[in-house]
Amino acid sequence: MQINWKGLKADIGGRWFLYRKSLLPLAPFVTLTSVLASSSPQAGVGQFEEDPILRFFLLVVANIASILLCWLYIELASATAFRNRSVRPINWVAVLAFGASVGFLKGSSTGAFSFLFGSENNLEAAVSNRIFQTSLLGLWSLPVLALITATYFRYQSEREALILERIKISKISESKSGIPAHQVALRAFIAESKARISELQTLSRGSIDPTSVARELRTLIEDGLRPISHQIWMTEQKNRSGFRLQDLTLLALRRNPFPLTFVGFSVFIGLFPLNLVAYFPAEALVRTLVIILLILGIYGAFLLLNKTFSVHPALLFLAGNTGASTLGFWITAVIFGDEFTEESLVVMGSLLLWLIQITLFASVIIEVLSSRAEVRAELSKLTGRADISADASRAANRFASRELAQHVHSNIQNMLLARSLILDNEDLTQAEIEGQLEEVQDLLESALDTNPVANQDSLFANLDEIVERWRGFVRIDLEIELENNKIDPTTSLALVQVVSEAISNSVRHGLAQNVSIRVSKAEPAASFLEVTVIDDGLGPRSGSRGLGTELFMAVSGNNWEINSREAGGTELTLRMPTSSDQL
Repeated sequence: MQINWKGLKADIGGRWFLYRKSLLPLAPFVTLTSVLASSSPQAGVGQFEEDPILRFFLLVVANIASILLCWLYIELASATAFRNRSVRPINWVAVLAFGASVGFLKGSSTGAFSFLFGSENNLEAAVSNRIFQTSLLGLWSLPVLALITATYFRYQSEREALILERIKISKISESKSGIPAHQVALRAFIAESKARISELQTLSRGSIDPTSVARELRTLIEDGLRPISHQIWMTEQKNRSGFRLQDLTLLALRRNPFPLTFVGFSVFIGLFPLNLVAYFPAEALVRTLVIILLILGIYGAFLLLNKTFSVHPALLFLAGNTGASTLGFWITAVIFGDEFTEESLVVMGSLLLWLIQITLFASVIIEVLSSRAEVRAELSKLTGRADISADASRAANRFASRELAQHVHSNIQNMLLARSLILDNEDLTQAEIEGQLEEVQDLLESALDTNPVANQDSLFANLDEIVERWRGFVRIDLEIELENNKIDPTTSLALVQVVSEAISNSVRHGLAQNVSIRVSKAEPAASFLEVTVIDDGLGPRSGSRGLGTELFMAVSGNNWEINSREAGGTELTLRMPTSSDQL
């Protein structure tokens, strides 16, 4: 299997590292495992031995306090040392070291809180029994969570690519049942706007204040055009049908539900230190090896069973882990003559959760290392032709809606805004006012033509036109480090829209006087374009996100960020995949 090490490192230390939505589900899982593990014979019961319910409650509280402390540590690192990870991925050694430090903090603080609350009676044992396992857990779980998240979004993009291919093949895109309603509203706005512009043209032949014309244009934008574009975009967002997390899980479990080597190594690292606390080194080693062999043997039996009866991946995964945790623990107890008590059930539950975590994470890692061809084949097999075709029909309307929304927002609205800024000048002559109104009429005449301009002309020409549009309001330095003939039309269109929106935001919201734009190939991911926009304005504004934010998210797959600069102004960094290679 050929591995893209650069891409792998970028996934581990890039924008998905410390992704909050991925970390959050880990918290209850870690808490439950920690509480159950505290019931093992190796754990020292504190002052609440006669009241186990209160003891377990305090263990939960100790874990919650520990998780909050770790979360504060992660937020601090995310905002300081790792704040630029989406642009410059963190070195994998630093990722592993930070993961281990988070695990160490989790284990030591949980032990300290448990002792402080009285649920355990020995501080040294409470801490030492945890820190090795939790440090190991943090060492591999944080980078693996980053890989899972990156894989999820990569598969989501790949599924959309498959759907888009199906649309092109079956020509479903000719049926756009969701567009006419939006076009009706847009046509009504254009007709009303043209009528109002005609009135202004008549008035301009007499005497009219250009600033009042500018106010009329801004009123048309705010009261007429913006609600339409918002409605189109919000409809597109509601109709989104993308790749789901359960799809990723099923893909991983279908290919390799029980990575035996990884499981054996992880179980040894996790169990051997615990056994050393209760037994002599030789016996601890033998006990650990016995349960590992039993667990791997049970996994192997379930894999053979699957080849004979073809069990559903999720059912096989749960049955295999349940069998490995219960039978592995019970047979080991029988071999060594251990007494089987109620506490044994709790320990088996802890072992089950631990094995589920290990096997699931390891399965997803294998998926991450898969080639693009394997991903597409497995994705098609999992979803099925009927499912892809049904989603393709819905996606055809969704893509068309997105295209129309971007056209309305980026082409029509920003062009009207540029004209209003030109007219917002009391020194304009009547001839100049009439000329600007003529240009507005021409713009409205062609407003319903949603054919991408960037598909017809060169990328450079379209970007130069945008720069010329804002000449006089802001000084724009445009640097393009691309080969024009190697940028596909879809990417060119998206790039033009991003640049247009970024300049518009700098002028309208930031009141910038200078804007610097750089477009280049992103490193280390050569299949991505990187757009950097720096201005000297007021900085990013706060509040609810607008269509510009939605546009940036759509074209980049949420791979963008905007920050205030120490010297003043705003810096926008956005990475967008080329359509020819979504991965």
